Amino acid sequence: MTSQLTVRIQEANDHVVVAVQGEIFYDTADPLRRALGTAVTAEHPRVVLDLSTVPLCDSTGANLLVHAHRAATGHGGWLRLAGAQPMVLRVLQITNLTRILSVYPTVEDALGGDHPWT
Repeated sequence: MTSQLTVRIQEANDHVVVAVQGEIFYDTADPLRRALGTAVTAEHPRVVLDLSTVPLCDSTGANLLVHAHRAATGHGGWLRLAGAQPMVLRVLQITNLTRILSVYPTVEDALGGDHPWT
């Protein structure tokens, strides 16, 4: 049995920070799917996904990130990842998702957008 996933959304004038806590797996991903589904389909979305308290992510989570990225760019905006923990970052690297997803060390760095980790 996996842990419960919690999602907190902080909206500002020009961006949204979606903070996730817990493991992103097939049976826990629905709260994140709903939150991202709303955030990335706004007009010109600027979304930072704070993964600093996500220790693990499976292929469901990785797939969810790809779909959210595509939706955000399709609506003229972006999705940036912040604070990916080592195991989550490893999943993104192994699957080559760091080639399309921008990963930053912190939320503040992601909002600045200057120098992603990957």
